[in-house]
Amino acid sequence: MTFKFEQAPGSGLAQRSEWDVPAARKMLALTTLPLAEIRTATDLDLQRMEGQLVPLFSTSFVRRSTEIALPPGTAIEVCLDEGLISAGRRNAPIEEIELELREGDLGTMLKFAEGLVEPLALQLEPLSKAERGYRLAARERRTPVKCRWPSLDRGEFAESALLAVLHACLAQVEGNLFGFLHAIDPEYLHQLRVGLRRMRSALRTFEGLGERKAFRELSTRLKALMPELGVARDWDVLCAQLAKVQGPEEPQLAQLMRRARARRSTMRKRARALAGSSRFQLTLLGALRWMHETPWRVQAGETPTLGRYGSHALGRLERKLLRQGEGVAWPDAAQRHRLRIRVKRLRYACEPFAGLFGQGRTRRYLERVEALQDILGELNDIAVGRRLLNELSSAPGDSSAQFMRGWFAGREAELLGRLDANWRVWRKTKHPW
Repeated sequence: MTFKFEQAPGSGLAQRSEWDVPAARKMLALTTLPLAEIRTATDLDLQRMEGQLVPLFSTSFVRRSTEIALPPGTAIEVCLDEGLISAGRRNAPIEEIELELREGDLGTMLKFAEGLVEPLALQLEPLSKAERGYRLAARERRTPVKCRWPSLDRGEFAESALLAVLHACLAQVEGNLFGFLHAIDPEYLHQLRVGLRRMRSALRTFEGLGERKAFRELSTRLKALMPELGVARDWDVLCAQLAKVQGPEEPQLAQLMRRARARRSTMRKRARALAGSSRFQLTLLGALRWMHETPWRVQAGETPTLGRYGSHALGRLERKLLRQGEGVAWPDAAQRHRLRIRVKRLRYACEPFAGLFGQGRTRRYLERVEALQDILGELNDIAVGRRLLNELSSAPGDSSAQFMRGWFAGREAELLGRLDANWRVWRKTKHPW
């Protein structure tokens, strides 16, 4: 009988505390576990649960395993598991390779894993068998995954916070990958892209901890995944805009919608080919290895505390945004786009630090940053929508395209009327750090 307690879920890695005891007559007997030790490590009182637990699911699989020695001094167990997870009449397949570090260096194991990805067409699985079993028992369907930020403390070292934030971002990417590859909900792609952008934002925020070149090299590898995903997202947004406008009084938009959906289907296939590729998986594994090997570290010793480093980094991002916004011409789409990037960088940098500087002040500040980003984001969607309309229009006098351009113009004027006021409200908001 085994009791496992997951300490760092997600990101394709699992760090678990684990206790094993013989199970007499194959029956669950919690009192045979080292209860005091478990309670100290996990704050869970298993003895109180005696008699209350019932089986929700079972796993039945064949495991083939071998141990591999990797230089220098690293030993791993490689397991191939094939079988089923069952909950009532519902089943889900198990077909996975699990690598377990027995001793030695995690980076060496990750490098070994990278060598398996392409020949075996492997993908990281962020959910354990148990998590999949509980979801199956609860009839939970996969839904788009938003980022779950770790709990951070002002007094902890900034380097530890960087690693925790990057793991959370990776978990968001991996949590939406399966849904994007197999489901039609466009939110999966949106959240996948947000996870990648947040990773790049975290790298930019924390690059003052060490060698900037190392931070920017990983950021560049992540950025290379974005263009095809971004194109597919642009077509998702245009189709959503057309659906919002289309109604019985605008029947001429039906043909335009058909053309837009056809183009969206093509771009989605291209984006899925990238997201399902070995290149994508190797980039994520490479990010995990980068976190472990810390190539940015220029000298041994303690990094600054998170409170001190966060105040400095967020202040720098806010000053850059203020400079970018000086004298901005709101009707100029290019200027708005540059400002939107600065707003987005500040928001993504602020979110992980939200618990450090007082919940009330931070929430108010973030709400006003988000309001500004929402307006700038929709204005950017309109600018992109106009460009995509030009690709779709079959003739200069296409009445449906002309109708949409008119709608875009009206919506743009409405948003521009609110933009300056939201900018001034944010500027007057005292930052929380």
